[in-house]
Amino acid sequence: MNKALSVSQLNRYIKNLLEDDLILNDILLEAEVSNFKYHSNGNMYFTLKDESANINCVIFRSFASTISFDIYDGMNLLVYGRVTLYEKSGQYQLCIDYIQPLGKGDLFNAYERLKEKLRLEGLFDEKHKKNIPQYPKTIAVITSDTGAAIHDIIKVVRKRNKSIKLILIPTLVQGKDAPKDIANAIQKANDYSNADVIILGRGGGSIEDLWAFNEEIVVRSVYKSKLPIVSAIGHETDYTLTDFAADMRSPTPSAAAQMIIPDLELLKNNLFSSKNFLHQKILYKLELQRENLLQSQKYLSQIIHDKLNKLKTSVENKLSLLDKLSPSSILKRGYSFVCDENQKKLSFENISIGQNINIKFHNGTVGAKIISKSE
Repeated sequence: MNKALSVSQLNRYIKNLLEDDLILNDILLEAEVSNFKYHSNGNMYFTLKDESANINCVIFRSFASTISFDIYDGMNLLVYGRVTLYEKSGQYQLCIDYIQPLGKGDLFNAYERLKEKLRLEGLFDEKHKKNIPQYPKTIAVITSDTGAAIHDIIKVVRKRNKSIKLILIPTLVQGKDAPKDIANAIQKANDYSNADVIILGRGGGSIEDLWAFNEEIVVRSVYKSKLPIVSAIGHETDYTLTDFAADMRSPTPSAAAQMIIPDLELLKNNLFSSKNFLHQKILYKLELQRENLLQSQKYLSQIIHDKLNKLKTSVENKLSLLDKLSPSSILKRGYSFVCDENQKKLSFENISIGQNINIKFHNGTVGAKIISKSE
């Protein structure tokens, strides 16, 4: 019996076999890019595929830094490299030393054709977008019941606002049956959920993994939904046609929950701050009104004072005039007043000789009798 090998020894042996093979060290390959990722370490990782198979590929940082064009999912590439084994995982991969863009792949072309068709029909127009409620009470989540998306959303709800009600409407999120299943889930959310908004999402994946959200039946269902829909599909760099038809796009499912679920603690703090602000504003307004009232009081007091002084002066002037025009004042200037015994005023014409009269002076009255009369 042969001596037992360790996994490391086995992988090292296979690696040496692959790297010693002349054919596998001189590979020229034409294929379509899928699941492209630019790692923080500077390496590029992606899959090259045809109709029935795919192979993992890596471009190391030293060569990746010299590439002058963007690599994206759905792109056709001509690459030259060698097959190696990544010992840690036991997976073989194509290490690329030369790369040349050839154009767009079949999936990308199908994506662009459908996107243009739906755009011309107006499914992506901003005027059709529904408003996302500011304070939703119930959120319908359409995603896989076993995927990471629902767990990420639940974590956000527990952290931000436990009073939010979540309704999970499970659905397939990839595969040939997924598009119809997603469309049925959207209809179900509209008919039975009593939700305020829908989060439609799934975790990241290759362009093939996310393709259900590029299917026409799904995009039209999103557009026709009476409830507003937030699309949260894949990672930040992943765009599907569902994103364009949705009322809001989020880069990830957890980000979608953060965008539409108000933070209860933050709301409380904002409310407390608003209360203090309003209290201070009311105090300021009251103080301002008090100052205005005092100023108005002073102003009115001055007006009343001026009016009274003016009225007093007017009255005094009129009293003075009345005094000057009064009979007693006239009598004081040397005049006298003639009347009969009944105190009736007499004039020259109605005085008769022999008539008894009274003559009034300013300081007394004398009686007299008319003995003569001449003009």
